[in-house]
Amino acid sequence: MRKVGDWYIGDLSEEGGSARGGNAEVFGATKDGKAHVALKLLHKSHNRAGSEPYERFRREVQALESLRGTRHVMPILDHHVPETPSASDPAYYVMPIMEPVQKAVADSAAQEIVAGIRDLAGMLASVREQHRFAHRDIKPDNIFVHQGEWVLGDWGLVKHPTMPALTAAGRKIGPVYYIAPEMLNPQVSSDGYAADVHSLAKTLWVLLTGQNYPLPGPYFTHPERLSRVYSVASYVGVDADRLKPLDWLLEHATDMDPSRRPSMSEFATELNAWLAPTRTEGEPSRDVTALAREIVAATRPAVQEIDSREERRRLSQELRATVQTKLRPLEEKVRALLPTFNVGLGSGEGAGANHLKRHAEYRYHQQVGISVQPRALHGTASATASIEIALGLSDDDMVFIEAGHYSLFRVEAENAEAVESRCLWDSHQEVRCGTPMMLETMDDLVLGLVSNLPLLMRELHRRVCMGGEDPPSLPG
Repeated sequence: MRKVGDWYIGDLSEEGGSARGGNAEVFGATKDGKAHVALKLLHKSHNRAGSEPYERFRREVQALESLRGTRHVMPILDHHVPETPSASDPAYYVMPIMEPVQKAVADSAAQEIVAGIRDLAGMLASVREQHRFAHRDIKPDNIFVHQGEWVLGDWGLVKHPTMPALTAAGRKIGPVYYIAPEMLNPQVSSDGYAADVHSLAKTLWVLLTGQNYPLPGPYFTHPERLSRVYSVASYVGVDADRLKPLDWLLEHATDMDPSRRPSMSEFATELNAWLAPTRTEGEPSRDVTALAREIVAATRPAVQEIDSREERRRLSQELRATVQTKLRPLEEKVRALLPTFNVGLGSGEGAGANHLKRHAEYRYHQQVGISVQPRALHGTASATASIEIALGLSDDDMVFIEAGHYSLFRVEAENAEAVESRCLWDSHQEVRCGTPMMLETMDDLVLGLVSNLPLLMRELHRRVCMGGEDPPSLPG
């Protein structure tokens, strides 16, 4: 056996071998022939003062010393972090041999798993309040069971507001698959506390579902096609209604916007509420919070439907603004060509919108058009035109885009009027909202309007200059 400090190190388990990580290796260790423990040894290639792995190792030991005696934090039994480490005098620390959590909960009920995560969340909330530490490396591999309690280890990415940054610019900070999106391109202001909530939520999902890795992105509870993918009940044979509050909590905790996630304290409180025993039917309850939670649960689907509609209205308005920007150069071109006409870009229902209404699945309509109207009547007849793009957005995020040139010819007489409208050219496409293909389709349709502008100009010329052919007849 090899000696490191006062410890003799060898195989970590009966099967032999050691646990190897990115910057360190864990061995089984004994001292004076006493209890078998684990020793984490910094790789010899990193045993030099000032290197990033050494500084992280030193911070980890300092954090574990600061948290010594804190429940649900991995205990540190001994450590040696020399100021000038070397191959003959390496940095190490000693900890108990613990059971990996994924092995410990392989056959556990959801309540036991939620209780374990609840305990870790409570600890992290307390550590933030008392020590201002953010862990930033939460994942199942760093969670263990020690003497019947869940503990969190591997504090190598620990962050305190006063600590200078160690990670080089452009590198991500956090556990692969569990990392919060804001930590992929971290800024000085990136919130490690909110990132911990995100990573702990994804850890909870993995342990509850038994999957090897978490799914990417936020864990949506609506629409239904997404909720089936992320819902815990889709993976385990447990009452879906019982698990639904956890789905809602996971959705909020994995929000792309860190400011919209619950705090770690709120996360722990929500898990504790879920673990509270269900009251028997008819038993009076004085817990207003619990009643409010049920009211919210009952009304949430309707609110989510309203929110979804509002989001799509907002999105359709953004699409309209995009189209207006793309039509602006064509408006200016037509205005320059027809200075005796009022030419304006605006919104409203035109011929394209009327065509779109035939497609009932596109519930959210927007219309953008260039109106072309004479500034003065030409005798008793007027010829106007419009260049339009109509947009329709469906509930499943498909966009129907229709572009067209339209003309309107009106003849007036005593107490009578005849109107004739014509579609001179139109084209439409259906694409998924927000994709590069959507923008490319918009550009193609605008180019179609430009290339078919001669059709509109010839129609105006025929009506204004030639008197028109086969004008609409006036009522007798």
